[in-house]
Amino acid sequence: MTTIDARRQWLNRWIYHSILYSLAVTLPSIFYQAYAIRALGFTVDEVGSLTFINISAIALGNLTGLPLVYRYRDRRVTIWKTFTSLNLLSWSLSGFTDIAGVKPLFPLSIGVAQYTGSIGGLAYSDTIADVVSRDESIRLFSRVNMFTTTAALIGLVLSIIVFHAINNVKLAYRICYAISLLAALISIGFLASLWEMSKKPPQRIGPWLMASKFKSVMNAYAPRNYVSFMLLLTFSVNLPSALWNYYLIKVFHGDETWISLGNVSSTLASILGNYVVGRMHYRMKPRRVMILAVLPISSLPLVYLFSPTLPLQILFNIYSGFSWAFFNNMSNIYNLYLVGIDDRIYFLTMLGIANNVSASIASKTGSFIASMGLEYMKLVFIASSCLRLSSFFYAVKRVRDL
Repeated sequence: MTTIDARRQWLNRWIYHSILYSLAVTLPSIFYQAYAIRALGFTVDEVGSLTFINISAIALGNLTGLPLVYRYRDRRVTIWKTFTSLNLLSWSLSGFTDIAGVKPLFPLSIGVAQYTGSIGGLAYSDTIADVVSRDESIRLFSRVNMFTTTAALIGLVLSIIVFHAINNVKLAYRICYAISLLAALISIGFLASLWEMSKKPPQRIGPWLMASKFKSVMNAYAPRNYVSFMLLLTFSVNLPSALWNYYLIKVFHGDETWISLGNVSSTLASILGNYVVGRMHYRMKPRRVMILAVLPISSLPLVYLFSPTLPLQILFNIYSGFSWAFFNNMSNIYNLYLVGIDDRIYFLTMLGIANNVSASIASKTGSFIASMGLEYMKLVFIASSCLRLSSFFYAVKRVRDL
């Protein structure tokens, strides 16, 4: 087998793994708040704590994952396989924790899923950025994003059928999580078949070296201002992150079918957005597209408050999915290629830690304010829109081209 054939085979297996990963993780990650509310009886403040654990576990994984990935960088694909497999299994099995009737088991499962996923994601990002060149990145990643969002769409359609056909909510969840578990096992199989494409020398990293590298990266103008932009946007986006499903269920009187149909609409819009990016990638300037996408994203919390019916929720999610598709594609390019190869993993780790600390604080802050009453809950959505818009103006002034 030639080097070109081997690379093509490696990329195909990675794509198959990514498709099934998306199918496996979509249902547990979308329904985890609704499952906590409906199956476990969580209050809005408890959902806020759950969301805090969900997000902060990612930051912890980034902090501890960096020295691990570098210490065994010559075996980074093995680290990717091990931790991503644990991530998949933890997500899929989390939906069976109500059998024990012990509430803390659920946030523990979510925490493990996110912690292992962040370490696996570090090893994955470091690997894939060496396999995929900057020139082919937009075309290939937008294509893969289309495949993975299609897989997510299939999972959501299956969940609509399940929740529509079965009146017993816990049984319906059980079936959905069983589908997730099956997809997870097959995804793990494809992941296990990958091999090291290019080895990097291992390196021991202590706290002082990490701090020094973080400082070195942040001394540069472009990374510093990009991280600041992402921190502000991340905080504003996650301020109501514990409230979307709670507001839908408790205020709009929606159910799991609403959540599924909304996510189907969002996913279809994401597929369309990814298709547009893939077709027009040669014309798109990552900075311009990313910053302009923040404008429609800024209006989303306000639009949500005026979407109390299922048809309006569907329209809202179409608008949301299309807007986020452009931002996510371009921010992924920035994340991987804003700094040089030697600093990339430090930058990704620092960005992951900072973003997830910001997001976890925002989610807990938002749920705490919302627990005071409905009017305060609405205020959280309004504040989220205002802060998102402020991040747009910051990016216009400070974020530079790649």
